[in-house]
Amino acid sequence: MYKYGGNEVKDSKSDPEELKKEDPGSGSTLGRRNFLEMGLLATVVFAGDAFLSVISWMDNMLSSTEGPKEDL
Repeated sequence: MYKYGGNEVKDSKSDPEELKKEDPGSGSTLGRRNFLEMGLLATVVFAGDAFLSVISWMDNMLSSTEGPKEDL
């Protein structure tokens, strides 16, 4: 328990017994899981985009430092 605004509030997330009682199919649990999955998906998309941008930038930098290619 902790105090919030002068009121005592029970912290069920830090008590393992309370966590065992929580229904894994409850709305709040499913909502949190869906939110975390969307966040993970967004992170993967942005990380992949950043990775491809770095690869493209490196390719442009390396190709601009090379001299003109001669046809044989």
